[in-house]
Amino acid sequence: MDLKTVDTLPKQKLHELILQIIFSPILAVIGLVVAWGLTHPKRNKVKGNPAKHGMTFQDIVFKSADHKTNLKGWLMEAANPVGTIIFSHGYRGSRTKSPINSLKLAKHYVEKGYNVLSFDYRNCGESEGNKSTVGALESKDLIGAIQYIKRNMTYKKIILMGWSTGGACAIMAAAKENVDAIIADSAFDNLETYLDDCLSEWTNLPKLVNPFILFFFPILSLGYHPRMVNPSKSLDKINCPVYFIHNQNDEKVPHTCSVRMHQAYQGVKKLWITSKGGHVKNHLSNQDYLINIDDFLDEAVKGS
Repeated sequence: MDLKTVDTLPKQKLHELILQIIFSPILAVIGLVVAWGLTHPKRNKVKGNPAKHGMTFQDIVFKSADHKTNLKGWLMEAANPVGTIIFSHGYRGSRTKSPINSLKLAKHYVEKGYNVLSFDYRNCGESEGNKSTVGALESKDLIGAIQYIKRNMTYKKIILMGWSTGGACAIMAAAKENVDAIIADSAFDNLETYLDDCLSEWTNLPKLVNPFILFFFPILSLGYHPRMVNPSKSLDKINCPVYFIHNQNDEKVPHTCSVRMHQAYQGVKKLWITSKGGHVKNHLSNQDYLINIDDFLDEAVKGS
């Protein structure tokens, strides 16, 4: 046995613990500030509208499944729809941001025969709300969008298409409200584990600060702890085809998150690990992006 190897890790952890204790007042302040920023991100404005891309649309307002928060969006209509795709944007995004060029994507699917519902999550774009929970409440917002379609349109097929946090929300929402297919692009599988491992990629701060950030996060989000956002746990409660897409060099959310979810899901599934694109930019960098998703939808939705 290599005793040197065995001894090194405990000493390293002890060293980090000592530093956290010594600098705890400073780290606590930093953790509080960062946690506030995470739960109260700056809104991204909605830019443009579907008409500029030649689409017929309605301005819509519906309530989140929390029955309190009003959410705003657009319903872009196809001539003879076979179903509705609900776009689920990423953290700190809006219906026209995260992903980039979302209106161009919407036009593609409208021309393919799908209505597209694109909306702003709480505390994003033009929707109500003053805090983000990075999925805990946002998944309820998405459930509200699904219920809106089921109430107000002739029900055919509903597809969730989400990016990053929006992909995680799609999986969690589908565990409580049935849909016909999910496309999860660049999603994390467990928020608590993800933040513990990767928060430094977002904050550019050492991992010593992470425990303090995670301590203040549920306080500032009024009780919503990151462990409540666990898409991987929701996988055994959904029953529809799922397409996991991720870039192998994603600098924000490791592609192994999608690999693990693909391995864990027992239903109809597909995995595409792209070689270029970066975080939520697969649609910008891969010419086969729309082709592959069209093929998935043809098989999973139109062919079912």
